[in-house]
Amino acid sequence: MGMLGRDLLLFPDTGAEFMRTLRTCALYADRVSSLTIVGVPDRNARFGPLMKKLRTRSKNLTAGQNYGFRRLEEYGAFTNDAGSELIAAKEAGILSPVKEVNEFFEAGMEGVRRFCDLSMTERKWSPLAQKLARASKIFPPSFFDMEFLALPRDCADLDRARQGLFLKYLLALIEISERGGLTLTSWSPVFRNLVWELQRAFGGNGSAARAVTAARLSQVIFERRLPRADDLPLDELLKIREQRLDELEAFRTAVAELAVRIDGSQTHDRVERQIADVVTTRIDPAVRKLKAALAVSRLDALKRVFRRSWTSVAAKATLPAVLAYFGTGRVEISAAAAATALGAVLLPLAQAELDRRKLLTNSPWSLLLKLK
Repeated sequence: MGMLGRDLLLFPDTGAEFMRTLRTCALYADRVSSLTIVGVPDRNARFGPLMKKLRTRSKNLTAGQNYGFRRLEEYGAFTNDAGSELIAAKEAGILSPVKEVNEFFEAGMEGVRRFCDLSMTERKWSPLAQKLARASKIFPPSFFDMEFLALPRDCADLDRARQGLFLKYLLALIEISERGGLTLTSWSPVFRNLVWELQRAFGGNGSAARAVTAARLSQVIFERRLPRADDLPLDELLKIREQRLDELEAFRTAVAELAVRIDGSQTHDRVERQIADVVTTRIDPAVRKLKAALAVSRLDALKRVFRRSWTSVAAKATLPAVLAYFGTGRVEISAAAAATALGAVLLPLAQAELDRRKLLTNSPWSLLLKLK
């Protein structure tokens, strides 16, 4: 198993924010597991229409079966639309879909058994049940909505059945994450909160809580510092993973060290406040300090260049090259002027570049500037 928070289990396995979060996770996680079924494109395209055909041609469907088929149609539409990117993420080794469907159902039964053994009091269960009821109404479609097709015909309370199957889904996720040493995370604060409470009820260990905290801290950092990073195409993210390997490693290590400062035994809302505080007090100032140091380094380089003698022909010939270096535009200069200017410019600019690289190398947050 990798470092804390490096192997994730992302849920829900569809939804408007799933692909955005998968892309962001790809920046800081080694591997992202999901219950999303990733098939070949042709199979993805056929799944939704097949569910619709079964729903419309079947007679005497129960309310639960009709609900399940409709959800599966929506699930098929999602996997079809995102199919090529899901397959690319799988082939790149970032996304690791569930391998055995039976594993999920078996894990769900084991999770339910463990949950029943908790003997939770009404006082503790009541607020959790309220959160469960609210979350079950907004939960996006999943392949595992197939469980609705197996509801007994005499099931009169679909709302209660939905809550029960949703709870089983969450318990299966917890069980799978514990077996595989995966950090369970979500793109939704509603579902993160609910799973956090369930994990606390199970009495999760400290290292697991730190892993969740480290993953969430990384997520917050990228959302805050790089609001558009998760909109990058997947192939661009794959290049970043390959080209910025050392910087990603430094970032991950720094995040893991900061996560230790957060008390993961608190409620979800308090942990979120702690994470926001760490980002505000430890990371934002460090990034601002790095940006300021880089600006000072460039200014010092400019001073060193023009300290050589402003009135000399070499310095005047140097000016276009210096302005071009500092980003004001591309300016053509003659070969003779360039040769004359070489001694006046080359060493200061080379030193400036060395200083810049040293500053970036020494900061674990340099990645946040380079991805801007």
